[in-house]
Amino acid sequence: MFRFEEWQKAHKTSLPQVGMSENSSNRSGAGGRKFKHMKSKAPKAPDRFRDDYHVQKKKYDQSAEARKEGDRLRTLDQIRKARALKDKKKQKNARPTRRK
Repeated sequence: MFRFEEWQKAHKTSLPQVGMSENSSNRSGAGGRKFKHMKSKAPKAPDRFRDDYHVQKKKYDQSAEARKEGDRLRTLDQIRKARALKDKKKQKNARPTRRK
């Protein structure tokens, strides 16, 4: 016997045959789901000695505000408006290209 066949029997695995369909879990990683970035990391504190300090400070302050608001529950109106805005963006994106 070949070494590979011994290993295959010991680990109870088999190679896929020609024409067999692949498992969905093999293609997209664990759980068969597409990876989605969920982590939101706060930006670094602005450096006073850089010449774009005011720009960095503005971004830092905006993100700090967003992090404070992110934990709150949304009202029905806020959810409805967000959905409408999302649909509007989808419609704009699906428009045909402008021809001259």
